[in-house]
Amino acid sequence: MLARTIRRLREHFGPQPFPRRLSVVAIGDEALADVHEPALVMVTRPIRDIGDSVADQILRRLDNLVSPVEEVSIPMTFRPEPSIVALGR
Repeated sequence: MLARTIRRLREHFGPQPFPRRLSVVAIGDEALADVHEPALVMVTRPIRDIGDSVADQILRRLDNLVSPVEEVSIPMTFRPEPSIVALGR
């Protein structure tokens, strides 16, 4: 999805729209964000922690089918890169 979005934005704004015309923050496609020029700002998801949490919840539910639904908050990380510009510039 990120690759398609970047392609469409370049079609509209030209070959180098970031950060001169647009600022972009990517979520979840670290491989593409890293090879893009300029590198895209990322919000990274701790996939291992998310997977562990999902598995733990499934196992608890299988042990007790009437256990309450749990809400888990797993923080993401903001990784700054040159694809955005500060407001007011």
